[in-house]
Amino acid sequence: MTCESCRDIEKVDDVLPDCKTGKGCLIPQVGQEEGRILEVRDLLVRLHDLINPEVILKMYEISREEIEMLAAIEDEIKEMKKEETKG
Repeated sequence: MTCESCRDIEKVDDVLPDCKTGKGCLIPQVGQEEGRILEVRDLLVRLHDLINPEVILKMYEISREEIEMLAAIEDEIKEMKKEETKG
């Protein structure tokens, strides 16, 4: 579920999303650890032509668990892109 999905549902089905009805957003807030990993991913993607990824990973002292989290994020993004092309 994304904000864009909610907007589409609102347009197509004329159903107000929870964020507009006062129930609150169904998308969980990003925690500090997750935010840090997303920040690293952003740098890896934006700077891939300029800086070796190893430099960024060392700069942020990324652990094995965090690399696994990065991999899971990439898997999710690929799956979402695959779903977008289907529909």
